[in-house]
Amino acid sequence: MHAEPNMWERRATAQPASAGERRRQTNSQPNSVKVSVSDTGPGIPAEFHQEVFDDFFRLPSNENQDGMGLGLSIVRRLVQGMGGKVWVESDASSGCKFSFLIPFNPSSNPAGKGKNR
Repeated sequence: MHAEPNMWERRATAQPASAGERRRQTNSQPNSVKVSVSDTGPGIPAEFHQEVFDDFFRLPSNENQDGMGLGLSIVRRLVQGMGGKVWVESDASSGCKFSFLIPFNPSSNPAGKGKNR
């Protein structure tokens, strides 16, 4: 596991210069923390990189193993609830690296806030 301060260049949504235009925030100080966890397992093929964060998703090669397929969907909800993002980097047969970014000062309306799911 590795954690480090990170400069996340999020697009500013407050007071755009003109309708429909967003400008990058100008900040030279780290504004988030990036956490990464790596393993040396079998890896995840690229076509499943988005699906692994869905509820009850299990790789076809892992369907006979224990587990409900909820762990990464819970991680996604927690990270998004704090205004962050999560992703996986992996090649089949070479392990995985899961990373997430959490802003130091979450926006006042993080993804999913106020939505009934």
